[in-house]
Amino acid sequence: MIDRFETTAWVPTESRREAAARCLHLLERRSGCGVLCGEPGCGKSIVLRRLVRRAARLTTRACYINLSNLDEAEFRWRLCAALRLAPITGESRLASWTRLTDALDGAQAGRLSAAVLFDQAESLRSEALPELRRWLQLAAQQRRTVTILATRSPIPESLAAVLTDFCDLRADVYPLTASQALEFVQNWSEVEATAAPIGGEDAAATLHELTRGEPRRLERLCRLAALAADAESGAPLDRLALEHLMRELTGAPSPRTPGVVPGT
Repeated sequence: MIDRFETTAWVPTESRREAAARCLHLLERRSGCGVLCGEPGCGKSIVLRRLVRRAARLTTRACYINLSNLDEAEFRWRLCAALRLAPITGESRLASWTRLTDALDGAQAGRLSAAVLFDQAESLRSEALPELRRWLQLAAQQRRTVTILATRSPIPESLAAVLTDFCDLRADVYPLTASQALEFVQNWSEVEATAAPIGGEDAAATLHELTRGEPRRLERLCRLAALAADAESGAPLDRLALEHLMRELTGAPSPRTPGVVPGT
């Protein structure tokens, strides 16, 4: 299922198309491990969530799991739940992995396939990394299971050490260019059925500069700018207004006026 953020934030850039196409190759092959890399907020989760829909059509079972801050027990619990194995609270590690192994063995015998897509792999707790390795080992042995992970770039060393023995491909997703950021704003305005909250290409370039082309920041700034523009009777915002909103969004302090002592 694709959420609202994904719908508004999708801009089919070359890096996103290539990343999706390379991961799609694994899904069509029904085996292997792929890694999506990129700076925080550049669209990895968007690509991953779009792949879930394709995976659901190409494999018997497809699931999306956000690994952020999961420990080893939570990792096994989420994995069992995603594969519809009725997770049991407090179940031992041995029991969980026995059930997971039996499930994949049965799927392989019935020529069934599975795709597991992990998001924010860099945020998985260190004590859970052995569980991730165990899953990758099991998936590699079954040969009818695809694993795709999204992680920030550069990949943390501890995570890279786990992936190095199993990764079949790496695809990188890059921030939007200035022209792509303008397309993003136009798409966002159409989806939200509202006037663009910025005035012209110059303002779009400013918006790109302020957000570094990161779709997540672009979406948030567009939403905040639309509210501000609506409060000003729909007038599009200029550079100063966008800079002010960006400071509110990031919590950055306002620039000091020369010669003025704060608090006076």
